[in-house]
Amino acid sequence: MRHFARIALITVAAVALFTAGTAAAGVDLKTLILRPGKCMTLPKVRVCAAKARPTVTVTVTTAATPRIAFADGTYRVGPDGAAGTYRSVATADSCYWERLSGFGGTLDNIIANYFGNSPTIVTIAPTDVGFRSSNCGGWTKIG
Repeated sequence: MRHFARIALITVAAVALFTAGTAAAGVDLKTLILRPGKCMTLPKVRVCAAKARPTVTVTVTTAATPRIAFADGTYRVGPDGAAGTYRSVATADSCYWERLSGFGGTLDNIIANYFGNSPTIVTIAPTDVGFRSSNCGGWTKIG
């Protein structure tokens, strides 16, 4: 009889530890995976999962997408694009642009140029004949 009482006491202690969310001596007695709000009945123990957590609303505010005045390429100042100050929209480490006095393809036609990190800023003068860029993503007018 004492042996039965001892086993019953150990069982009650184990169930009490299990339901309290701990396991005797760090031993995992049983692993249960329940969906929120669902229950499971084991011998002498009813285990229930917590109800679903309340819905959390997150508001994300983003800046408006910049209006692209023109993409990478070669343009005539005036007919293809207005003079002004522009910022490139890409994040790259090999943006190249050049302001042109003509389209002859010689170094003498380059008024100013840049090769490096983007975004970058360029001011295209009304006296420039053309503008060329590559790997800068596109250009938005800022002034």
